[in-house]
Amino acid sequence: MWNRERILPEGWAKYVATPSPANPAYGAQFWVYGGRNGLPADAYSPNGAAGQYAMIVPSKGVIVVRRGIDRGPGFNITQFSADVIAAMGL
Repeated sequence: MWNRERILPEGWAKYVATPSPANPAYGAQFWVYGGRNGLPADAYSPNGAAGQYAMIVPSKGVIVVRRGIDRGPGFNITQFSADVIAAMGL
């Protein structure tokens, strides 16, 4: 909702955060990260390229956004998001 106006269809967030039968770690173009590194069960993320992340955690009312340039492995969005949520005291 934005200014009391629905932007996305009702049920869209639930749809993208629902694990697919073929890959339980993946929904509809979103990664389903619930339970990893201490994240709440409802955490999911539309990961971008080269270090662009947005972790959505509805139960905490939080979206953790990380913008950066990563050319290789090493950045852990689940741990980073769990640390941010803990630092916020949520």
